[in-house]
Amino acid sequence: EALTEVGDLDIELTYDEATYMNANEGLGSADDNAEVNEAWGLKEGVNTLKPKQVLCYARMRYVGNSDWDRTERQKKVIMAAYKKVQNLSAAKLLSLASKIFPCITTDLKNSELLGYVKTLSVNHITTIETYRVPVDGTFTEGQIEGMSVLVPNLYLNSAYLQNYLYGKALPDDLDEKLEEVASSSAYSDTDVYSDSTSYSTDGGYASESDGSDGY
Repeated sequence: EALTEVGDLDIELTYDEATYMNANEGLGSADDNAEVNEAWGLKEGVNTLKPKQVLCYARMRYVGNSDWDRTERQKKVIMAAYKKVQNLSAAKLLSLASKIFPCITTDLKNSELLGYVKTLSVNHITTIETYRVPVDGTFTEGQIEGMSVLVPNLYLNSAYLQNYLYGKALPDDLDEKLEEVASSSAYSDTDVYSDSTSYSTDGGYASESDGSDGY
């Protein structure tokens, strides 16, 4: 629904991405295996994707490096959407935002989100930086309830995030903590890992479902 409000997006596809999307149109709907009597005809290079094609692009996980590349594709969707709407007037941006907000899950209030939208518009902010958590080297991989998950070290990721956002110095025991993570064995739901919370790398409507997905 959010993508429908934004409209078509220009996104560059690799040969493998275009080929996979042409063969798996069902990922552009709520049913991965839905039969779609429509030939997309996507090709390597820049394509103007319809909302359902953008959804397929953002959800596919079996092209490239699994969830890592899927995360990068989702970033590209967000950046392409922002590029398309960034020159709208403040009034049009606020109207668009009010339609998209119901599709977003966040602990921020709508009034806070609208404030950020206004800030972007008034200050003509055109450049956005992205940052991924968990940071490389700060997590272990594991299995919980049959799902493949990443188990981040919250202490390290908190430190890295505060360094990125606020320039706060990294802790003196950083190297020691990184070594602890590097030497950790794979995590499972029978272990006790007091400094971590597990995050599924498989899940929900955002992912290409294998029956136990969650983004």
